[in-house]
Amino acid sequence: TMGRIYLFRPGAAGASYRAEPETFLRTNGRVSFAPSDIETAPDGSLLVSSGGRGVAGSVYRISPRKKPRTKKRPSTASLLQVLDAPEPLGAWSRTSWQGEARKLGAAPFLEFLGCLAPGSAQCGSARRCLRALEICLELFDSAAHATRLAATCRHASVRAQAARWLGIHGKPAELEPLLKDGSALVQRNAVESAARFWGTPGSASLVKAVFQLSGSGDRRLRQAVIASLSHLDPTRLPAAKTAGEKIVRGWVLTRATERGKIPAESLELALGILREKNADREDLLDALRLINAAFDRLEAGEDPRYATFDTQWDRVDLSGHRDAVERTLAAIEPLAATSDHRLAIEARRLAGKLGSSTPGLAALMAADTSA
Repeated sequence: TMGRIYLFRPGAAGASYRAEPETFLRTNGRVSFAPSDIETAPDGSLLVSSGGRGVAGSVYRISPRKKPRTKKRPSTASLLQVLDAPEPLGAWSRTSWQGEARKLGAAPFLEFLGCLAPGSAQCGSARRCLRALEICLELFDSAAHATRLAATCRHASVRAQAARWLGIHGKPAELEPLLKDGSALVQRNAVESAARFWGTPGSASLVKAVFQLSGSGDRRLRQAVIASLSHLDPTRLPAAKTAGEKIVRGWVLTRATERGKIPAESLELALGILREKNADREDLLDALRLINAAFDRLEAGEDPRYATFDTQWDRVDLSGHRDAVERTLAAIEPLAATSDHRLAIEARRLAGKLGSSTPGLAALMAADTSA
């Protein structure tokens, strides 16, 4: 930590989240400060533990300059009192709100999710809807009903959480509308949940709906599609038509190919994209990475003790795969000479891995070395 506490304010960014680190607190260099944990106290102050690694232990309290104004407490068994409980996951907070929630029962929270309770339709608070869902899941036997209601919420963050839980408490047909949601984050969670249903009868339409997201321009979403479909029997994969679908199908087939063999269809799909005249730049990059992964299947397998440092590529014998190597080198040579830096670097990296035997590629690799 280098004697610092960082603050992150995550915000939705496509199918994922993004946050820039802000320095919240740092040592002045005169005091030993190695923060290891942080908790929020009931009065709003922060308790920071420091120590370990041979450093003297201590606990610091960071208090706000202005004490938060105490609001007038609502009635004892108030729905909003439970939903607005501060630090709801803290032990000291749980002792308060859990008892009140049990007194209310599941009905008010389900009504809130369904926008039937007083204040729910006008609340405009995704946080309250998320808390209503979390409380139903944690305290009451109403998970399936709560998740279905949350899936129709107007807040994308609530629908995204519902998509995650539908994989446990829902049915394939209930996930399909979320796969068509306007939010990439909701779609990603629905794609990840869909993998739980691949062994369920009647999941063919769900497979098709997930596969159709292969053409998404959101990289995180496309990665989620590949990861989800990798749990599917490859014979159930739909035929690939678009470049995105070819990339996804190629990756799934590559992962399913046993070690020591090149996934022939995956290689052909990737080479086909490289030969397309109007291929998108990102698709070309993905095709090059797919080819790299296809040849990686020739490795015997990683030793988990040295996987980060030892790829075993130097022990791969390409002599029995000369045709695949030569066709690949011929296809990537134009990209290795392109002015697009990212494409050129990816192509030359692959060329070096495969031997760069053609004169043109050899000259480019030699130029890189001399530079």
